[in-house]
Amino acid sequence: MKNPGLRESIYNLTREIMEVNNIRITCALTGFIESSANEKFKLNIFRIVQEQLNNIIKHANAANVGIVLSATDNGIRVEITDADGRKAWANPLPV
Repeated sequence: MKNPGLRESIYNLTREIMEVNNIRITCALTGFIESSANEKFKLNIFRIVQEQLNNIIKHANAANVGIVLSATDNGIRVEITDADGRKAWANPLPV
C-alpha cells in the first residue's frame, strides 16, 4: 500500500479534526511540490501542522483556521492562521 503524501496527510488530519471539533479548517496546499523534499522533511512539516492545530484547538477557541503551504525562493512557507480565536499567544510570558 502506498504511503500518503504530505498534502493528503494534512487533508486527512484536518478532516478528522473537523469531524470531532467545532472548527472549520481551510487548506491551500497546492504551492508545494512534494517530490522536491525528502520524507523526513515532509514528516517534520506534518508534525508542525499537527502541533499547531492541536494548540489552536486547546488554547485559541477558534472556529475558523487556515493552512497555506507554498513554495518560496528559499524553500517552503507554512502559514497557519487562527481567523477568530482568542490568540492566547498574544500576551508575552514572563521570563
